[in-house]
Amino acid sequence: MNKAYVTFRDQKSRDRALAVLDEFRWRKSTLTSKIAEAAPDPIVKAPEMPVTLSFDPDDKTPVNEKVVKSTTPLYNVTYEEQLEQKKKAAYSVMRKLGNEMAKTNPELQQFVRFHKLRRKGQICEVDDIKASPEDVC
Repeated sequence: MNKAYVTFRDQKSRDRALAVLDEFRWRKSTLTSKIAEAAPDPIVKAPEMPVTLSFDPDDKTPVNEKVVKSTTPLYNVTYEEQLEQKKKAAYSVMRKLGNEMAKTNPELQQFVRFHKLRRKGQICEVDDIKASPEDVC
């Protein structure tokens, strides 16, 4: 069953269109019309989620170190390890994308399965993360 969503400027136009389209014959098909439920507003949902802030008054960590940890969390990790973490993150995103594609569109399940088997769990080729050139000014 195919669906089409139409937006109207006012309720009067919407009601008139619903009356005209309901039971309308078009290309050997009979159309039905109804008012769609509104999508939930994500901003309204936000307050429902509990916000937890961690503050330890006994924490003796200097403020500048706290700032560095919160803004550049990989500052104490070697560059090679950072690149490896980025590669793992990219693979994870692509794996999740493949799962979501197969879940959303069942017709793609065979396609996704084939490419995952062919590419070690990935739905497409993922290039290696390249290190930045060292002689950049």
